Amino acid sequence: MDLDFANNAGLLIPILLVVAGVVLIFSAVKVVPQGYMYTVEQFGRYTRTLSPGLAFIMPFVDRIGHKLNMMETVLDIPQQEVITKDNAQVSCDAVVFTQIVDPVPAAYEVNDLIRAITNLSMTNIRTVVGSMDLDQVLSNRDDINARLLKVIDAATHPWGVKVTRIEIKDLTPPGDITEAMARQMKAERLKRAQILEAEGDRASAILKAEGLKQSQILEAEGRREAAFRDAEARERAAEAEAKATEVVSQAIAAGDVNAINYFLGLKYVEAFAKLASSPQQRTVIVPADFAGLVGAIEGVKALTDNVKRPPDAPRPPSGGGNPSPFATRGQAMEGFLEGLTVWHWVGLGIVLMTIEVAVGTFDLLWVAIGAFLTALFALVVPAPAGGWQGQMVFFGVVAIAFVISGRTLFKGLRTRVTTHPHLNDRLAGMEGQRGEAATNFDQGEGKVKVGDTVWLAKQSDSTVIVEGDQIVVTGSENGLLKVRLA
Repeated sequence: MDLDFANNAGLLIPILLVVAGVVLIFSAVKVVPQGYMYTVEQFGRYTRTLSPGLAFIMPFVDRIGHKLNMMETVLDIPQQEVITKDNAQVSCDAVVFTQIVDPVPAAYEVNDLIRAITNLSMTNIRTVVGSMDLDQVLSNRDDINARLLKVIDAATHPWGVKVTRIEIKDLTPPGDITEAMARQMKAERLKRAQILEAEGDRASAILKAEGLKQSQILEAEGRREAAFRDAEARERAAEAEAKATEVVSQAIAAGDVNAINYFLGLKYVEAFAKLASSPQQRTVIVPADFAGLVGAIEGVKALTDNVKRPPDAPRPPSGGGNPSPFATRGQAMEGFLEGLTVWHWVGLGIVLMTIEVAVGTFDLLWVAIGAFLTALFALVVPAPAGGWQGQMVFFGVVAIAFVISGRTLFKGLRTRVTTHPHLNDRLAGMEGQRGEAATNFDQGEGKVKVGDTVWLAKQSDSTVIVEGDQIVVTGSENGLLKVRLA
C-alpha cells in the first residue's frame, strides 16, 4: 500500500509541475491585437503600456489593468429637446467621432469614458443651440458643428481623447413652426414669380413698342420712297404724253390724218373701257355710234399693221395653224417613254444607289433595287406586257413593296446619318440657342422648333418635356440636338 502511494505521488508531482508551468506561461505571455493597447499594473499601480503584438509580464506580480481601443469610434448622441434663443423648441441629435491618442489618461483620468463624452456632448449641444435663433440653427449647421468640435475637443484633451468630428444629424422644429416656414417659403417663391412675371411683361412691352416704332419708321420710309417713285413715274408719263402730243402735232402739221385718227381712237377706247369697268355702274351705256367705235378700232389696227409690216411682207393667214404647246409636250413625253430600254432602268438604279450612299435614308436603296428588277423585267418579258406601260406599273409596285418591307424588316438598320459635316457643324453651332418643344418627348426623344426649323432632339436630362415647353440646346449627338428645359 505504501508502495502504491509512493508510485502515485511520483507521477502526480510531474503533472502538477507541468500544469503550474502552463499557468505561468499563460500568465506571463500576452498577445495584444492590432488597434488596441493594454495597461500593466503592478500591485494595483500603473507601470507600463503594452503595444500590439507579443508581450511578457511578471506572473502573479503584474496584471492587465485596462484594454483600450485605439481606433476611431463613433458615438451616437441621444435625441434631446433644446430651446433656442427665440424660445423655439427643437429636437436635436448628433454623432461624435473620437479616438484615444494617449491610453494612460483615458484609463486613469476619467471613469466611464463613453458616458462622460456623451453627457459632455449633450450639454454643449444645448449650450450652442440655445445661444442661436431658430433661423440660424436651421441654416448654420456647419457653424454649430465647428463650435461643438472646438469645445468638446478641448474638454476631452486631458482624458487623452481626440474628437475628430462632430455632426448634427437631425434638427426638427415643432409641427406648427414647420407649417409656418412652409407658408413663408411659398409666399417668398410667389413673390419672386410675380416679380419675374412683371419684369417679363415690362420687357415684352418695351420690345413690342420698339418693334412698332421700327415698323412705323420703315413704313414711313416706304411711303416716302413710293411717293418719290410715283412722282417720278408721273413726271415720265407727262414727258411721254408731251412727246406724243408733239409728234402728233408735227404729223398734223405735215398733213398726215392717220396720226390724229390713231390718237382719237386710242382715247375713245380707253374712255369706254373705264366706263364699262366702273364698280358703281350696274348698267353699261353703249354709245349710239357703236359701229363707229368698231370702225375706229379697225382703223387703229390697220394703222399699226401698216407700220409694223414691211411693204413686201405677205399677210398672215386668218386661221391659226400652230399646235398647242401642251399637245407638243405630251407627244414628246410619250415618245420618250416608248423609247425606254433596259439601260435606262440600270442608269436610274445606279443614280439612286449613288444618292443613297450620300444621304443614307435606306428608302432609296429599295427604290434602286426596284429599278434593277424593272430592267430585268424589260429584258425578259416581251411586248406588249413588257412595254413602257408594263414597265412603269411593275416599277411602281415593286418599289412600293420593297420600301414597305424594308422599313418593317430592317427597322433596326435604319440609323441616323451622322457623317454629314455640314449638318454636324450646323448642329454644333446651335448650342445655347432657345426654342420650344414641337411635340411631347417619348422615351427621351422628340421634336423641337428652333427659329423657323423643326429638328429631331433628345433630352440631356431626365426631366419631362411636353409640347410648348421652352427649351435650350446643350449640344448635339448622332445627328440629334441635345436639349433641356430652359
